[in-house]
Amino acid sequence: MTRPEPTANARFAEIIDHEIDRIMDQALADRHDQRTATRHTMAAYHTGQLVALAALRAKITGKEPTT
Repeated sequence: MTRPEPTANARFAEIIDHEIDRIMDQALADRHDQRTATRHTMAAYHTGQLVALAALRAKITGKEPTT
């Protein structure tokens, strides 16, 4: 018996999850930057990306983002 193909929404949610993981990894790498201004700028940038992706994922899946 074969498993059914995932829906387009499920595949898109997987892509978003992968992108969220990538951004989190990059954010951790950026924390090691010794320049305070750069750290703060990148933290704000990554936070904005994560919020946008979480909102998009919630819209696609119909589930509220969790923290």
